[in-house]
Amino acid sequence: MKGSHEIIQARMKGRSPAAIYIIDHPETLPIEFGEVDVYLIPLDKMDFRFTVGLLVGITSLTIERCKAIAALCEKGGARATTYGVQRKYY
Repeated sequence: MKGSHEIIQARMKGRSPAAIYIIDHPETLPIEFGEVDVYLIPLDKMDFRFTVGLLVGITSLTIERCKAIAALCEKGGARATTYGVQRKYY
């Protein structure tokens, strides 16, 4: 999961982003601190224990996948999750 290791390292040093943003759709912009790219990763390969106590925002291509990722974050200890379907605007 691209971006998760930087968050884990910061948390081990007592630092943390105010919120984490899970990106589960094609994205061409570089990942910033606090963002985690999980696009194309199977749900059973995701580990969200690093979200413990944090607010997590999720964008995905389907509402079903948003809900599944939110459930994994909550299982990992996220304080709260919010999600939405990524839309293409023309």
